[in-house]
Amino acid sequence: MMYEAPDSAFLWLDALPHAQYSEAVAARYALLLTRAADKSGRSLLPYDSLLNIALRHYPAQSEYRAWALLYKACMEDEVNHSDEAIRHLQEALLILEQHPEERETKRIALGLLGDLYYQHKHYDESLKAQQQLLSYCTSVRDSALSFKDIGSAYAMKGERDSAYHYNRLALHYARLANDTALTANYLHSLALTHHLFSQPDSALVYAQQALATAPTSEPKGRFYYTIGSLLDEQGASPDSIALHMQRAALDTTYDGRFMTSLILSDLAEQKGDYETAIDHLYNYIDHLDSLYTAERSVDVQQLVYDYDTRLQVQAAEAQARQTRLLLIGGAVIIIGLLTICYLVYSEKKQRQLQEAQQQAAQAEAKVATLKLALSNREEALNELRLSTLHLAQGRFAQSELYKKLCQLSEKEGKQPLPVLSHTDRERLYNEVFELFADYIKELRETSPSLTDTDLLYLCLQDSGLTNRAIAIGMGYSDLSGVRQVKKRVKEKLAKQSAT
Repeated sequence: MMYEAPDSAFLWLDALPHAQYSEAVAARYALLLTRAADKSGRSLLPYDSLLNIALRHYPAQSEYRAWALLYKACMEDEVNHSDEAIRHLQEALLILEQHPEERETKRIALGLLGDLYYQHKHYDESLKAQQQLLSYCTSVRDSALSFKDIGSAYAMKGERDSAYHYNRLALHYARLANDTALTANYLHSLALTHHLFSQPDSALVYAQQALATAPTSEPKGRFYYTIGSLLDEQGASPDSIALHMQRAALDTTYDGRFMTSLILSDLAEQKGDYETAIDHLYNYIDHLDSLYTAERSVDVQQLVYDYDTRLQVQAAEAQARQTRLLLIGGAVIIIGLLTICYLVYSEKKQRQLQEAQQQAAQAEAKVATLKLALSNREEALNELRLSTLHLAQGRFAQSELYKKLCQLSEKEGKQPLPVLSHTDRERLYNEVFELFADYIKELRETSPSLTDTDLLYLCLQDSGLTNRAIAIGMGYSDLSGVRQVKKRVKEKLAKQSAT
């Protein structure tokens, strides 16, 4: 029942009245309940206290302790306590060395440990875990998954040949397993690996094969996005790029679909459809806001877990203190005197608790006041920054060079564009960097990788100048130079936002 219908097993186990169980029964019950919860995709956080009972009950070399450590690691990973999760898994694997019959438990522990090492960029340790995991794979599909993880680790280490080799092995085993969804995913992984090693043509071929291989029921947003991105890098038709990005955006299961809005915005801007470009930008901003909200939700969940843990520790300490008092009370002859002493002691503790609660309430009120003041200050600073920027834009718009750029950009005719003279470009550079000094200082602090050319482009763009006028001012005889700068700046800002 545990393997065939884990949801039913969980509901049945969760309904049992386990509060009065002995420690031995409660420990066994904890392992069964957490295993059912894990297999049915539920959070393990509510069962932390039960797992603690199991860890306290089972001896150091028991295979049941290894099970408890495995699920404790899964629970720690849920709240991003990766160091604790890794420590639990390492201890579990040491125990399992004494129990060769527990192959399935060891396979799960090695897989989770390899993933945690990979997430923290310990690629050598991840490779050791994944390569050891290969000997515990019981199916062609499991082997395909292990080869894929090994290939990803080699790719992150920059070892191209090994990355290609293991990714192709993963693809081969996925085909042997006759799993078209897995085959499509590994074709897509090969596309990303080739793109990582600057082989866009091969990457595009694999991405198109992944799209063609994926079953009808498989979400295809990531395939369309990868193909659209590769076409964009190769300078393909904007209509073709837009078509793939629009199809990627339709896949609500694809977490990276918000990036399509940014590319679609650029394409619309190139066509002169600024209203559509702005709509796509708003969609991109909305997605970023939702990601921030989700991230905050995880942080809150982690705080709740930490708070519950502290309460459990405090409860255990309080229980220990009470036990000591009872033992001392039973050994003392004069019961009445001890009772009075205990009442006095309890009253004192109660007063201290009330005082502590009052101090905590005052501290919370002070923190709330400080947060409000900080929020108001940040709002005022933002308004000041915007006012400074608008003032700089207004002063620049009244300058002789701004008007000259506008006049030159309005002249009809084909390329080359009538660029400014070297003297005028130097004047433009000095004037922009003087007027937008505060704005440029802020950009340099938030994005130190931006060059002076990048900063000049951003200031001219924010001043409302067209791409044609910007090209004239920066000394480009055609618009391709401006597009390259724009693309470079967008990549740098996106990379900075990601970090």
